[in-house]
Amino acid sequence: MENQIYIIKTTANREDQVMDFMTSHVEKKGIDVYCIIRPHGMRGYIFAEAKDKESVEKATQGVPYAKG
Repeated sequence: MENQIYIIKTTANREDQVMDFMTSHVEKKGIDVYCIIRPHGMRGYIFAEAKDKESVEKATQGVPYAKG
């Protein structure tokens, strides 16, 4: 099974904070998220490459400003 790219909706202008929280969760818990990207000029969204949807859900669990 190949990795998938998932979209995470965030509060506008809070993308960096969501990325920081997600990165921290991924590193501490060993979650299978391989890349987190915040495209310039695209407010309110970040992208994550992960093994599966459950991995992204674990990485965003309890993260402020992450909407879904």
